[in-house]
Amino acid sequence: MALNDKQEKFAQAYILHRNATEAAKTAGYATSSAYNQGYRNLQNGEIKERIEELENNIIKNLKILGKEKVMELIKKCGF
Repeated sequence: MALNDKQEKFAQAYILHRNATEAAKTAGYATSSAYNQGYRNLQNGEIKERIEELENNIIKNLKILGKEKVMELIKKCGF
């Protein structure tokens, strides 16, 4: 079963925020239920797999860019 739009947005937002409640809000879940929905989403095996897939893609892309380019991009972003 494929993820629905909100679940995909949740997975992508979780990579950014590293916080289930914030990811749920970003994905469009109601603020009043974001904590519970975020928890439930992290218990969903398909969503967890998608998060891992996204993380692995980021790692692979960072390795391709190389350390110098990554550091340059980080500095441009103000980190």
